[in-house]
Amino acid sequence: MTPPIMTLSLRRYGPSRGSHAHTHAQLLWTLDGALELELDGSARRLAAGQGLLIPPGARHDFEAPQGSRCLVLDSADPAWRGCAAQPQHA
Repeated sequence: MTPPIMTLSLRRYGPSRGSHAHTHAQLLWTLDGALELELDGSARRLAAGQGLLIPPGARHDFEAPQGSRCLVLDSADPAWRGCAAQPQHA
């Protein structure tokens, strides 16, 4: 099944569900709480107002021990492939 070109959703994160990867890019923007994640073996922490691009094929896992709410853009647009996967501040 081919993912849609682009979907935007509001998601709540809590305990880890295990690592995974997908064929599309995913842009996370933390609205509240803190989101801890592992991206291709590197630990990251996103506080409210921070964003991160997860490139297509990157293995990742999320956890928010105190809960977190994030805006998530899933996109199959190939233009995301050239973007860096570094946290950005608001």
